[in-house]
Amino acid sequence: PAARSIRSMAADAGVYAATTIALLMPWLIAVLRYEGIREYVQFRAALEPGSGRKPGTYRWYELQDPVVPLAKSRAPRIFYQDIQTQPAACLDPTGELVPDTTVWILPTADPFVLAVLNSPLYAWFARHRFPPALNGAVRPKAQYMRTLPIAAPRAALRDAIAALVTSQLDAPDPARDAILAELVAEAYALTSSERALISRQR
Repeated sequence: PAARSIRSMAADAGVYAATTIALLMPWLIAVLRYEGIREYVQFRAALEPGSGRKPGTYRWYELQDPVVPLAKSRAPRIFYQDIQTQPAACLDPTGELVPDTTVWILPTADPFVLAVLNSPLYAWFARHRFPPALNGAVRPKAQYMRTLPIAAPRAALRDAIAALVTSQLDAPDPARDAILAELVAEAYALTSSERALISRQR
């Protein structure tokens, strides 16, 4: 319905309607259903596989790498927010949530990683290593997240953090957040001066 109403408005205004329709519906559906879009798209030759894009069997209007298996995965995974003013990661325990374009997916359900991604230490690291956005936010793009150091704490400490994360998911408690922050700092062997530095910038 939205596409039809915009089409008539665009036609009245003398605008090529297919351009507007392509913006209002999934790109693949628009390309397959409306011949005018295929004719209108310029630089199609440059979008064909192997013409500057990676070789493959995908069509010129498709992504060159498959994302559906990860997006539709029924395995537990972690979502984290694309634009963050503070740590913002959550667990999808069933893999049934459908993310939108404002989150990234990590194919793990490790409670220690979840604790790290919601810790003051991560917030400090993000502000110093990730590209800035508006209003003091940061954008933890995948290429930057790959540089995020993940500690390897002793088994007892990792188990303690995992147990607290599980409890926090069941019944969030700010006091538990503070304990997790201290345990994550311990996992990274932070000194007292380093902990004080992070606390000052929270």
